[in-house]
Amino acid sequence: DLHTAYRRQRQMCIRDRPPPGYDSRRACVHLISSIPFMNDIQSFIGEMDLWCTSSQFWEIGAGDEEEHAVTLFNYLYFLSMKTTTVATAGAGSTTTANTSDMTRESVFLVLGKAFPEGDSVYVMIRDHKRASPHAWGPENFLLINPWTGYIYSAVDPNCPLRELHILATPNNVWANLQEQSRPADMTFDLANISSWRPFFGSRFPLPKGGLNTVQTVIEYMDTSPGYTLEVEKAVFQTIRNNIRKWRSKRQK
Repeated sequence: DLHTAYRRQRQMCIRDRPPPGYDSRRACVHLISSIPFMNDIQSFIGEMDLWCTSSQFWEIGAGDEEEHAVTLFNYLYFLSMKTTTVATAGAGSTTTANTSDMTRESVFLVLGKAFPEGDSVYVMIRDHKRASPHAWGPENFLLINPWTGYIYSAVDPNCPLRELHILATPNNVWANLQEQSRPADMTFDLANISSWRPFFGSRFPLPKGGLNTVQTVIEYMDTSPGYTLEVEKAVFQTIRNNIRKWRSKRQK
């Protein structure tokens, strides 16, 4: 429901910037998908649905769909916050302004149901390469499976996300009120209250100053060149040994 989504919303904050060198969407998607998948039953004692912060996700070194999705969302949302330098004509000075144009550079956390995992969390972004006249049509959006790294068009019949229930950003949460829950059949016009119900609105406005995040700053450390070389040698040796075993079986 919306109240549960609101609690999850506090997990998201642009404080989580990608590691140095990961300054593109594709790089961030590849990075997050390379982190091992491990569900909560394997991570914690007992059956519980626990959403770790991005910092905890990195400390554990593994996570389920929630940790992958929230961390990827935070990275992509950070990249969407453009820093624009505007030159003032004749003044010889510049002004820097941080802008988040949600109509042009939208990033959403998606809660829904996918096949075969069931309840799942994806990331949705606007596809700027599309030139559709319907700005909020599904053909203008991409759905990212954060733990596999696969990217689908919202109209792709092969997309594993079969039902889309909730969209979330750091500023609001919207519940799908449409009869259709399949992404390809939906409209993403969040201003249409007959299609989407916002958690924050005129009756219950967003708190002044925004929401307080539960995220902590992630401190990225450089990998030792010596350790990198050891891993490279181990991988090379493993590949070579497996090729030798495969060849020996083929010769028999």
